[in-house]
Amino acid sequence: STQWQISGLIGSSGPADQQLPLKSIGDVNVSASGAWSQSSGALVFEVLDAVPAYAEVAFAFTLSNPDASQAGVRPTLSLVSESGVSSTLPYAVLAVTRIAPTCP
Repeated sequence: STQWQISGLIGSSGPADQQLPLKSIGDVNVSASGAWSQSSGALVFEVLDAVPAYAEVAFAFTLSNPDASQAGVRPTLSLVSESGVSSTLPYAVLAVTRIAPTCP
C-alpha cells in the first residue's frame, strides 16, 4: 500500500480532526477512512492496491463549504511509498469534482 495525502483543503465547515469516511470508485481500492485535519486541510489515507501506469484512482469523500466565501484553493497530492520515497504530484493530475449537496 501507499500513503497518499491531499493538502490545501482549507476552510471547510465540516468535521474537525477525525477519521473521514472514503469510498473507492473504480478498480483501485483505498482505505475505508482517512485521517482528516481540518486546521491544516489535509487528508491522509492508504491506497491498498498497486496502481498500474496511467491508471485512474477515483475515490469520494465529503466536506462542507465554509460558512463565508473564501479565495479558491489549489490542493496538492503527495505520495509516500512503502520504501519511504515521497513525491508531490503536479496539480494537473488532480481532478476535483464538486457534487451538489442534497437539500432536505
